[in-house]
Amino acid sequence: MQNILQLAQVVCGPRREFYDWLLTLNVLHTLYCGMCGINMELKERATHIDGYQWKCPRCLIRRSLRTNSFFELFPKTPLSKLVVLIYFWSVEVLQVQASTMLGMTPQMVGKVCRALRLLCSRDVVDRPVYPFGGPNHVCKCDETVISFKRKYGRGRISRQRWVFGQVTTAFQPCRGYYTVVNKRTREVLAPIIQEVLQPGSVFHSDDWGAYRNITAHAPNVSSHRVVVHKDYFVDPVTGVNTQEIESTWARVKRMVKSKKRIPTADLQSHLDEVMWRQWRGEKCPFDNMVLLISRYYRNTTI
Repeated sequence: MQNILQLAQVVCGPRREFYDWLLTLNVLHTLYCGMCGINMELKERATHIDGYQWKCPRCLIRRSLRTNSFFELFPKTPLSKLVVLIYFWSVEVLQVQASTMLGMTPQMVGKVCRALRLLCSRDVVDRPVYPFGGPNHVCKCDETVISFKRKYGRGRISRQRWVFGQVTTAFQPCRGYYTVVNKRTREVLAPIIQEVLQPGSVFHSDDWGAYRNITAHAPNVSSHRVVVHKDYFVDPVTGVNTQEIESTWARVKRMVKSKKRIPTADLQSHLDEVMWRQWRGEKCPFDNMVLLISRYYRNTTI
């Protein structure tokens, strides 16, 4: 976005030009007074954290600049810092670094990033990334465990959390669907495979027993090819491998490690963020997050 440079220019304090820019992006909205039936006006007010407030010219009622917007969730944090933090989140700056650069507490940075992540989850639910695959499209699957190692074998034993993923090779880099599962049994994995893949999909996996005879349990799979990881990672004869999904697990685990510990209840939302970045974030995650915010926060009537 051409206006990214403006973000660094406004961190020091409120500016009317900056707020006008946010209004054009639809992350802030001109409020509509339901009592008078007219639009409210943006008026300067030095005692307010943003320096401006909405004011109805007829009944003189006042409302915060952030009313009915995403930024209303964080009333005590300067608006300019919140916008820059959204940009830092979009380019995957570590939260510790963002906290230092913006002079915000780690707790507040984590709270804002969690709100953005929940927006990703909401978007993934409202506009599912699956089904994908189809005739002659190769899709690869695997399961992985996400846990934390104990130092010197001491301390509490962390609970193993299994994640099941499927990626389509129709895109470069690959895109996929990832979900937390309680078990790796056929009864759990086969319905997910059937739901996520389109009919006629070519399915590559390792030799885990739950995938055996998968075409009978997930009819959308037209053919199933296996690589035995005990022998090799890429089958020297058929070329079958699961390298793309293994690469995704490496990125997911780096993300988990960078955030120290992720509560089990929040793990799926982090996976939703990974999916959103792959399918919706693409090359312009900041622009697309701005569009997402404007989509879910657009109530202008008070």
